[in-house]
Amino acid sequence: MIKKYVLGFAFKLETREVVLIEKMLEDSKRYLNGIGGKIEANECARHAMQREFKEEVGIYIGSDRWNYFGSMGSDTTTAPWACELFTTELEDFEMSDAWKKSHADEYIDTSSSEPRIQVVSPLDGVISEKYAMRGVSWLIPMAYEALVICPTLKVDIKY
Repeated sequence: MIKKYVLGFAFKLETREVVLIEKMLEDSKRYLNGIGGKIEANECARHAMQREFKEEVGIYIGSDRWNYFGSMGSDTTTAPWACELFTTELEDFEMSDAWKKSHADEYIDTSSSEPRIQVVSPLDGVISEKYAMRGVSWLIPMAYEALVICPTLKVDIKY
């Protein structure tokens, strides 16, 4: 059975910032990723994106504001997966809330396995693959382009 996921990138356009989540994986290293997760049974991808952002960031962004810009997945028969990709623009008050949450745990032990929200400006620099989940460093500019430059952009990425 194919595992289905959503992955979203929420931007504050004027400051060129994006909301990411930092999670600790099995190797005890922390990695940045977009916001997302598993699509539940009988749930459409857009509603899953709305739910995941609310659960992980604490901000409600209606499903109608999430712009679909493509999918990625694997064709392998051993562990097939598919991920729907979304992007959105954050309003000032929403970005303020995300920024506050990202800085609320500055003094928390970084070895904690709890996920942490991060607001970063990756478009002005490069997010190293060393600190990000595979593909995030090129998915962020692609999501930004789909939101700002070419809203009709649709991608299909196979691993």
